[in-house]
Amino acid sequence: MEKESKEIRNDPNLESEDEITETSSVSVDETEDETNKEGKTSIKKFFSRIVSGFKSPKHQSLEPQEKKKKNWKQRSAIERVLTVIPAVIMLVIMLVAQWQMTAESKYTIEFWLSLILICTATIVGIFCVRLGKVWGWIVTALTPAVSFLLTEFMIRNPFIDGKGINSVGLFVSNLILFYGFAALLLFVTGSMKVCVVGITGLPMLYTIANHYVWKFRDAPLFPWDFASAGTAADVADNYQFIIDWHVCFIACSFLFIILLGFLCTPRIKLSMWWLRVPASILAAASLVITGSYVQSDKGVSELGMYPYLFTPNYVYWRNGAAVSLAYTSQYMNIQKPDGYSIKKLNETISGYSSDPYDSSKELPNVIVIMNEAFSDLTTASNYTQNRPVTPFIDSLTENTVKGTAHVSVKGGNTANSEFEFLTGLSMAQLTPGCIPYQQYIKGETPSFVSQLAELGYDTMGMHPYPASGWNRDNVYDWFGFENTYFKEFFDKYPERYGKLRGYYSDDATYRLIRETFRAKTDDSPLFIFDVTMQNHGGYTYKDAYKKTFPINEIYASGMPRTGVTNTYLALIKKSDEAFEKLVAFFEESDDPTIILMFGDHQPNDNVVTPLWKKNGESVEVGTLDEQLRRYTVPFVMWANYDIEEETDVHTSLNFMSTLLCEKAGVPKTAFQNYLADLSSEYPVITAGHYSDANGNYYDATTLSQIDAVNEYAMFGYNLLADRKHMVTSVFSYGYND
Repeated sequence: MEKESKEIRNDPNLESEDEITETSSVSVDETEDETNKEGKTSIKKFFSRIVSGFKSPKHQSLEPQEKKKKNWKQRSAIERVLTVIPAVIMLVIMLVAQWQMTAESKYTIEFWLSLILICTATIVGIFCVRLGKVWGWIVTALTPAVSFLLTEFMIRNPFIDGKGINSVGLFVSNLILFYGFAALLLFVTGSMKVCVVGITGLPMLYTIANHYVWKFRDAPLFPWDFASAGTAADVADNYQFIIDWHVCFIACSFLFIILLGFLCTPRIKLSMWWLRVPASILAAASLVITGSYVQSDKGVSELGMYPYLFTPNYVYWRNGAAVSLAYTSQYMNIQKPDGYSIKKLNETISGYSSDPYDSSKELPNVIVIMNEAFSDLTTASNYTQNRPVTPFIDSLTENTVKGTAHVSVKGGNTANSEFEFLTGLSMAQLTPGCIPYQQYIKGETPSFVSQLAELGYDTMGMHPYPASGWNRDNVYDWFGFENTYFKEFFDKYPERYGKLRGYYSDDATYRLIRETFRAKTDDSPLFIFDVTMQNHGGYTYKDAYKKTFPINEIYASGMPRTGVTNTYLALIKKSDEAFEKLVAFFEESDDPTIILMFGDHQPNDNVVTPLWKKNGESVEVGTLDEQLRRYTVPFVMWANYDIEEETDVHTSLNFMSTLLCEKAGVPKTAFQNYLADLSSEYPVITAGHYSDANGNYYDATTLSQIDAVNEYAMFGYNLLADRKHMVTSVFSYGYND
C-alpha cells in the first residue's frame, strides 16, 4: 500500500495536492460514502460563493482575479477625452469669469488658484494620472469633508466669528451628514466611484444654486424652495449671473475633486447584497438619527444651534448647510399651535359675528394692485435724488388713505405677500421661506375672493406671467376667482398691451382693467386683483432697453445712471405714471370704485447696498433695524367717492383686506372683525417683527409667547393643515346672526 501511495504522488497527470489526497483516500477506503463527499463539496461551494460576493460560476470564470491597470499610453482617445472634460469645463468657467469681470480686472488669489487647478486637471486628464492605492484611499476618505468645506466657503468662511459655524459639535454634525450620505450612496450603488462623484457633484449643484439664490433673494435655499424651481427658471432670464473669481475657484475645486475621484478612487464593486442591504439601512438610519437630533430641543441646546427661522441667513451661517437643511426639513409641514383644538377655535371666535349685509345698498368696485417690488428706498437708506420718484402718489390727499405696509419677505417670494392679503393669515404662523401656495393649499379655501363673491361681486385675477408660477393656476381657482388672466392671455396681444424690459408693464395690466370696465354690462360690482410684473428684478440695464426705457429722468445722487439702483428708481417712476392714468380713468367714472395699491416686498440687496456703501451706512442682517428698513413697503388707497382720509398708517398685509373693507364700506366677516380687534392690539404682525398698540417694535423671537397671537395661529393651522375640520363659516356672512 505504501508503495502504491508513492507511485500515485509521483504521477505527473495529477494537478493538485487536493487531487492527490482525494485519490489516496479512495485507495485507502474504497467504501467511503458518496453522499458525504457531495455534502463536503456543497459546503465548500457555499463558502466560496460568499467570499466571491454571490457571483455565479459563469461570471467568476470570465472575470480575472486581478486586472492589470492600463498606463496612459494604452488608454484610448475616448478615455482621454472623457478625463479631460472636467478641465475643459473649468477653463470655460474661468474664461466666462474673465469676460464678465473685465471692468474690475482684479486677479485675486482665487484667480491664481483656479488657474493652477485648471493646469493640473489638464495634465491629470491627458495622462490619466493615478496616485497609487494609498493616496487613492486618502482622496476617497477626504472627499466628503472637502465637499462640506467647499459648500460652506462658497457663502462665507465657516471658521470666522459672526458668520462662522457656531461650535465644534455643529462641525461634526455637518460632517456626519456628509459622510452618512456618502455611505448611503456607496452601499446603494455598490460603486466607490459613483459614491465619490455623487458626494461631490450633488453638493456642487446645490452650492452654486444656493449662491445665486442668496445673491438675488438674500436668503439661502431651504427644502421647500426646490418645489419653486420652475418659477425660478421662468424669471431667470432677467437676472445677470456673474461668475466672479470666488465662484470660479469653488466650482473648479469641486470639478477637480470629481476628476480625482473618477481616476484615483479604488475600483471597488460591492456585489454582496447580503451586506449592502443592512449597510444601506444603517447609513440611512445614521442620517435619520442625526437629523432628528439636530431638530430636537436637546440638539439645539447642546450643539449651540441658531434656531430662529425668521432670519434664515443666520440659520445657515451659524449651523452649516447640511445641518440647516436637516433642521428646517421639519417645517415642511405646519406646526400645530400649543393648545389647538376646534373647541378652542370656536371659543376664540364666539364673540364675533359678521356685519349685516343690506342687499339694497350699492357696493363699490374693488381694485387691488399688488405691485411687484414697489417700495420707497428712503426707508432703507438716507439718500438724495434729483426729483421725486412718485410725485403723483405723493400728491394724493382727497379720499385717500396712505401708509406703510409691513411685509414678511424681501427680494422675492411674492406669493407669500399675496397669501397674507387674500387669506388674512400671517406668515408669522408658518415657517419663514415656505410657500403656502405650493406646500399647504391643496383645495378650496376661504379667502377675500370667496367673501366678495358671496356679496355678489364678479371676481377677476390677473398676473402677466405664466399661470403655473407659484401654482397660481390652481390656487386662484381654489380661492374662488371666476376669471383669470395670465401671461398666456397677454401673449395673444403683445402689441396691444406692451412690455417694459421684457415684462408686461403696469400700464398693460391697467389697460386690461379699463377695458374690463368699459365692457361691463350689468350692475354687479367688480373685484379685480392685479399682481404686476414690470418692476421684477434683476435691474441690470441692458442696451436693448435704451429705445423703450430711457432712465436719465431720475437718479440717486452719486449712483451710476445705468446702475441697478437708478434703473430700479426709473421703474418705480413708471409705476407712478401708470397709476396716475388709472386714477384719471376712474375719476371720470360714475361707478363707485376704490383702488388699493401696495408693494409685495422691497428689491434685493443689490439695489440698496450701493446706497449704503456711498453713505457709509451699516445694516446688520437679522436685526430689528434691518427688519424696519427692508421689510416695509408703501400703500395707497384711493376712492372716487367719499371715504375717511388718513395718513401714516402702519399695518401688515394680513390686516390689509380688513382695513380695505372698513374704508370702502364693504361688510366684514366674523374673522375680519376678529382681525380688526387683534390689529388694534398688535397693528403689525409679520414673520420677522411685530408692533404693539403703543408703536413699539419687536423682533419675532418673542411673538410665539403672546397668547393672542397663538390663538390667531390656530386659524391658519385649521385652514391649511386640519382641513377635515375646517371652520369655514367664520369667513363668510351670516355667522352668529
